[in-house]
Amino acid sequence: TIWDIAWHGSDRIAFIASHEAGENGWYRSALYLTSLNDGHLTKLFQPQDQIGCLTATDKYIAFVEAFCSDRTVVAGITKFIDTETGQLHTTSDIPVDVTCLVPGCDGTFLFAGQHADKTIIGCIDPINHHHRTIWQSRTETTNGWYPKVYSLLRDRKFAFVQEAYTHPPRLVVMDYDGQQWDYAFRREDVLQPIIPQSGTINTVEWSAPDGLPIQGWLIEPAVGKKPYPTVLDIHGGPVSAHRNVWMEYMRTAAVLAHYGIATFLPNPRGSGLKGQEFARRVCGDMAGADTIDYMSGLDTLIQRGIADQRRLGVTGTSYGGFMSAWLTTQTPRFSASAPISLVSNWYSQHWTSDIPTFDTIFMACDPQAPNSLYHTRSPVIYANRAKTPTLILSGGRDTSTPHSQAIEFHNALQESGTPSRLVLYPDAGHGIRTFPEHVGATIEVASWMCKYLLS
Repeated sequence: TIWDIAWHGSDRIAFIASHEAGENGWYRSALYLTSLNDGHLTKLFQPQDQIGCLTATDKYIAFVEAFCSDRTVVAGITKFIDTETGQLHTTSDIPVDVTCLVPGCDGTFLFAGQHADKTIIGCIDPINHHHRTIWQSRTETTNGWYPKVYSLLRDRKFAFVQEAYTHPPRLVVMDYDGQQWDYAFRREDVLQPIIPQSGTINTVEWSAPDGLPIQGWLIEPAVGKKPYPTVLDIHGGPVSAHRNVWMEYMRTAAVLAHYGIATFLPNPRGSGLKGQEFARRVCGDMAGADTIDYMSGLDTLIQRGIADQRRLGVTGTSYGGFMSAWLTTQTPRFSASAPISLVSNWYSQHWTSDIPTFDTIFMACDPQAPNSLYHTRSPVIYANRAKTPTLILSGGRDTSTPHSQAIEFHNALQESGTPSRLVLYPDAGHGIRTFPEHVGATIEVASWMCKYLLS
């Protein structure tokens, strides 16, 4: 199965591929090179973890190696292969996790990346491995799951989509000296009345009980007063990250802000964009120490007088859905929960998902072993402890976290007497991101939170 390709000169193609068919194979992919003239195939690199962001010039093939949980969500260390000499070079001193590589001008490569709340675009010279920053910002970022950049390959210019929570996406063209041209394609008269009602976003930092620095984001509403009812929104992955992106990319934050509810978006240990060591901290410990990161973050907001400890909600998608379910079985602190595309039982997840290699890597244990993390970290096992009213959403075409996971948790909650509402979208896939299902899911979650946090 071929996952990504790049031209290497006019007659060769570099590609990332796995021997196994299907989504599961991506986790064990390698880098190959083939000639269009004679069909000769060469295996260039077998990563320890995963690879992505493939690109190439006539002489070099560039890619990113990283510890990943999701295909296309890759953030890590840049590597180059000189196919004339066969040498592999690693550029590990770039001050960000690189999330995008494209050919630049004069034999360079352009990169985009992020570290914590700082987004950087720059260029790398593969000959001497020097790199320099062209654009950086802590108040704005670029589009996509992770930052991206697009090379124009002429006039020493490149393009990217610049945005922030309250700044709608706009096309930016920039040269290598940092001169910038902006192109906006939006109706200001439509957006201006909406933006002030959607609150403001700021970075938040705190220390976990073991002293580990954690970063996240807080969206404070424009109405109401502190302490606010607050929803903990947990990102997927777990190796992913909340970023300062345009409000419409966040399912409910802007809607909740309109009703006076704050949204807390933490990036706990195991998140991306803070280095490979930080990302690996979740391996073999999902719903372990990261649980403390979420709760200590909420404690920090409560101590600062921002969050109301009596009106807390929790939601999230994919890994965030799993954690939303898990937290309500471990603590009675939450007044409402809304897991989306969740895993409720890691044992049955392993045998029904199309990506069982994911949980094998991240559980770091045998699913057949009695009393392993597959059982002790499954929310459904502890459903009789949960008292939080729970809204569960899932897509009927979700093959990553099958909707049977949602049914399991819903039935377990109902049997233990906990209020639970199950909403299945037959034509939706993982994350419920298609329309009109996305709109329906947003209304469901926002209504659920308003019902239990504003009463």
